[in-house]
Amino acid sequence: MIIYISYKFQKKRLIILVYICNWIIYLFILFLKIINLFTIAEMKKTDNFSSENLDIIDFDLLRMLQKDAKLTTKEIAARVNLSPTPVYERIKRLEKEGLIEKYTAIVNAEKVGKNLTVFCNIILKEHTKEIVNKFVRDIVSLKEVVECYNISGDYDFLLKIVIRDMKHYQYFVINELGSVENIGNAHSTFVIGVTKHSYSVPL
Repeated sequence: MIIYISYKFQKKRLIILVYICNWIIYLFILFLKIINLFTIAEMKKTDNFSSENLDIIDFDLLRMLQKDAKLTTKEIAARVNLSPTPVYERIKRLEKEGLIEKYTAIVNAEKVGKNLTVFCNIILKEHTKEIVNKFVRDIVSLKEVVECYNISGDYDFLLKIVIRDMKHYQYFVINELGSVENIGNAHSTFVIGVTKHSYSVPL
């Protein structure tokens, strides 16, 4: 009889202990969720999101996605030693805040017949706001111009042009670039070899 009562007492204590442990775990998880909500709320309050708001894991995510944007959330999570859910939330935050602008495929220019790359320096005749804005609109509309920079120094703009060959470039200069108004002078530099070409932002 005594043994039976003792067994019941021990069993009851064990049940109570398990119940208490479950409550402790539940409260701990709830605490983590509250902390996470406060963190997200603080991030949303930040109007100018910059590198100061990023931690080591954020930079790791950006580096990995720059190298291979096709990595799955599970693969990325394994590399940064986190579970997939917080990694997914971090990536979505980076996208929302504009640190990740878009995902794109990088096409080999030579394999699609675009064998010539040209850097063209442009000097404008006039520099009024209306004329410059029209020049920019006209340049942006030219599909051969893949990059356009407003620069300092002797020239006003630097264009990067990817095109089929020299004959095609001659046609482009006469018929496309030549139709853009307000160009005073254009100086072309032809790429004869590529030493380094990276699409990644150094982090």
